[in-house]
Amino acid sequence: MTPSWVGKYSNISDNQGYVYDSHSWTNAKDLVYTFTTPPNGRFDVSLMFAEIWEGASRKGGRVMNIAINKKTVLRDLDVWDRAGGAMHAPVIVRIPRVVPINDEIEVRMSRVKGNPFISGVQIAPYCPGKSVCKL
Repeated sequence: MTPSWVGKYSNISDNQGYVYDSHSWTNAKDLVYTFTTPPNGRFDVSLMFAEIWEGASRKGGRVMNIAINKKTVLRDLDVWDRAGGAMHAPVIVRIPRVVPINDEIEVRMSRVKGNPFISGVQIAPYCPGKSVCKL
C-alpha cells in the first residue's frame, strides 16, 4: 500500500468543493473511522484533507501519521505545508489495493503535532482497466 498524491482543490470539480468546507477532528491522539466493505474485495481508499483552521497556519502546525488497517502508510503529513498554506488547496492521498480485514477498512489519523483531522474519505472497488466493477 503505497500512497500517492492525487491532486489539489483546483483539480476537483466545483460540485465536490463542499467536502472541503468542514472537517472532522479530535483532541484525542487518534481519529479513527471503520468502514464495512463487501467480502472478498480490494479497494482504493482516497483520503481528502483541507486545512481550514487558521490556528494551524504555519508549517508544522498540525502534523499526523496515516494508517490503514493498523499499517502506517504515510508519516508526518502536514496538510498546510503540502497544500501551500491554510485556506488553500486541499490535498487528496490515494492508497490503492487495500485489502479489508474481516470485511472492514480502518482509517486512522494519529497525532504527531496538533489535532488529527480529515475532510472526507472515499472507498471504491479496485478494478483496473474496467469501466464497471463487480464485487
